[in-house]
Amino acid sequence: MRALGVQLPLIVHGDILHNILLGILKHLITWVEQFLGKHQCLEAFDRIWESILPYPEYQPPQKRYRQITMWSSTEMREVNWVILACFMAALRDPIPNTPGLAAGAHADVRSAICCMLYLTNFCLIAQYCSHTPQTIGYMD
Repeated sequence: MRALGVQLPLIVHGDILHNILLGILKHLITWVEQFLGKHQCLEAFDRIWESILPYPEYQPPQKRYRQITMWSSTEMREVNWVILACFMAALRDPIPNTPGLAAGAHADVRSAICCMLYLTNFCLIAQYCSHTPQTIGYMD
């Protein structure tokens, strides 16, 4: 398949795609901390993050989310599997005796969850060993 002079098999070059994924996940990791801090849900997120149990092919980090300063590519890939669930749970279940979400924050939170869903799904699909026009279409 050729569109605009580009051969489809060459679009998804392994190294380029890997670097794009790492960039997206690095941005997402930073953004999550800022967003949760803005809505005073960072403590809840850390608590949920620490409570994740290991399961096949996933070993949870040994540190709190905010204590991790260097993320390996394996850790970033594994974070992608759980970050959305932790994010949603933290926004839903703030620490007792904290103000939680402000009244006008719900639309902001819905948009953030939707954005995270798209980014995490993109990253998961991009990690497929091979792609077809259909799988590339899923990432659109």
